[in-house]
Amino acid sequence: MDLEKIRRRMLWVGVILLLLYAGLYIRLALVQRDPKVQTAAGRQGTYTLRVGSTYGNIYDRNLEPLTNRDTEYLAAVIPTDQTAAVLKGHVPEGYDLAEQLRAGKPFVCPVDSEEISGEDVLVFSVPVRYGESRLAQHLMGYALEGEGVCGLESAYQQLLRQDTGTNQVVYQVNGQGELLAGSPAKVTPAEPVKTGVVTTLDRDIQQICEDAAQQMERGAVVVMDVHSGDILAMVSRPDFDPAALGEALRSENSPFVNRALNAYSVGSIFKLAIAASAIQNGISPGYSYQCTGMTQIYGQMFRCHRHSGHGIQNMIDATANSCNTYFISLVQQLSVKQMLETVSALGFGRETILCSSLVSAPGQVQTARQLSVPAELANFSFGQGKLTATPLQVCMMTCAIAGDGSLPVARLVQGWTADGETCTQLNRERRGLALPADTARQVRLLMEAAVDGNPDSLARPDNTRAAGKTSTAQTGQYDADGVECCHAWITGYFPLKTPEYAVTVFVENGGSGNTAAAPIFRRIAEGITENITKNG
Repeated sequence: MDLEKIRRRMLWVGVILLLLYAGLYIRLALVQRDPKVQTAAGRQGTYTLRVGSTYGNIYDRNLEPLTNRDTEYLAAVIPTDQTAAVLKGHVPEGYDLAEQLRAGKPFVCPVDSEEISGEDVLVFSVPVRYGESRLAQHLMGYALEGEGVCGLESAYQQLLRQDTGTNQVVYQVNGQGELLAGSPAKVTPAEPVKTGVVTTLDRDIQQICEDAAQQMERGAVVVMDVHSGDILAMVSRPDFDPAALGEALRSENSPFVNRALNAYSVGSIFKLAIAASAIQNGISPGYSYQCTGMTQIYGQMFRCHRHSGHGIQNMIDATANSCNTYFISLVQQLSVKQMLETVSALGFGRETILCSSLVSAPGQVQTARQLSVPAELANFSFGQGKLTATPLQVCMMTCAIAGDGSLPVARLVQGWTADGETCTQLNRERRGLALPADTARQVRLLMEAAVDGNPDSLARPDNTRAAGKTSTAQTGQYDADGVECCHAWITGYFPLKTPEYAVTVFVENGGSGNTAAAPIFRRIAEGITENITKNG
């Protein structure tokens, strides 16, 4: 056989082999595009379960966590004949364990204990974002599907979710997605997440306030540091459960409203601002007026709450007795311009921004034109008419009075932490001077007389001394029996001689300030004082 024939045969063999390889390649490509093959290939190798996720904390001022405080137990389960017996009695009522087992794949289910033994069941202790011991829910806000919806969860979404801790269990599977018998699962525990937002809240004080506020159906409590303006506690009632948002949406009590940042009629606590304006503009606290129980302003009758009258009153007496006709007389000694300047300096009529998603209402202060109407001016003197303010604004005013006239900038967020141990502080705004120091001192004497010197006050704590002012604010709204709904307020500070804490309590439609709000103030003052004594 000559060389030419050999070359031709080798060439044909090469062509045939090339065609065979091409056919095989095309067949393989077609097989790979088959959905069943793709599904099997995707399952081949491993199957991963993610068991609970944790993201950044929200901390109090002492770097104590306000979130992720409770735990729950989650089990990574391999469906076998023994699994049902192992889990019997440990899953929540109504949980369809049988359906999960029939699916034939590893799954995660809630259980009631970590003391569950079985080679096909791995139990993890996982933090609960908001559990039974949740605090300050209106400030924390909530998240849906990993996205902050409101409150600090929304305002600091990026920081809180930059780190996530997740437990992972990886199983070995074959090409059909079936577990390989005898192959141990690879467990990767979640790393602790310490990044988070550091607030000004004090967890102990927040708990004291939430316990005290349980006796009100609707209302708010604000506690501030007199000197720094830091918000130590803020409560809004009723609360809501992030795990039952639908129920909260259906509630007639509007639990999503943060009443501490909402504006309401304030009543007689506003007399403190009127008194401050009078003293600042040269009117002595000794200014006297005889209350007969009523007064007439251009033909319109205004009555004091004591219809028989209080008799001769000075500013201290009138504040302790909450004498309306005295303050109607007092505003007639002042110019509208002077009063509005003081009221504005004390923070009324301005919103307060705590963070991007927590902004207080500005409230409403009557204009100079409105106050040119004698009846409106009379209402203004004791905090009625068109005037509204938020519990936060009232507490800020109290800080200014207790803090020698210096109006603090309310602060909720101190900064952030990367390690859960140190705080990187944010720049804070400077305080402003709302009142001369001597004016503030004289207004404090009025508040002392109203609580510490008043044997009828239900705000007087047993373990410390406090000063304050109550009010029963008319709303112009009536219940089914025709009785006017009135908001109950108290604002005050303690300790008496060295003020540290300003406290404002608002009870929506609560009636008398001394009956509904003052006992809550007392309980808070006693609780904080006891906590200080206990913790040194």
